[in-house]
Amino acid sequence: MSPLKPSILVILGAAGDLTQRKLISALFNLFLDNRLPEKFSIIGIDRQRLEGEAFRNHLHEGVNKFSRRGGPDEESWSRFSKSFKYFPLDFTAEDSYSKLSQEIRLQENIWDIQANYVFYLATAPTFIETIVKQLGAVKLLSDKKRSRIVVEKPFGRDLNSAIQLNAALAQVSDESQVFRIDHFLGKETVQNILEEA
Repeated sequence: MSPLKPSILVILGAAGDLTQRKLISALFNLFLDNRLPEKFSIIGIDRQRLEGEAFRNHLHEGVNKFSRRGGPDEESWSRFSKSFKYFPLDFTAEDSYSKLSQEIRLQENIWDIQANYVFYLATAPTFIETIVKQLGAVKLLSDKKRSRIVVEKPFGRDLNSAIQLNAALAQVSDESQVFRIDHFLGKETVQNILEEA
């Protein structure tokens, strides 16, 4: 297996329930299975003000409660949580995305290599179009091979708003970069329905 490329995961909505309950537990399990790149960084973004240690504690609590492997041992958690950074930013403010871009470039300079970027939108649906446009404005989605955007459900409020959101994504990214997901598709009930279909 070839080495995994350096990667930066930006979670927009990082202080929320989805991140605490689902995302961090899944990422921690990947870390335990040696399935994350050696150079890996998680940048948490949200409107809520959290100090770095408060953010780590918030995520640690989530892994303790929701990980399928149970609570993490101190040494593993310490190594994993070194990859965390948190920034309180306003999703609607243009300068927030310039700061995010600077932070990503800083991490790449530390590693002395270009990284892959994944922008995971774990936010309220009302912010998605604004976030997508601002990521495009600061050129964080311009490299089709290195940048991805993950949009959590619901994708719009109805057909018209979903079409509008698709159009916004198409203005700043290629379809190959966009992942629209619903974490409930992994639930056993839904899997059974799909199997019967």
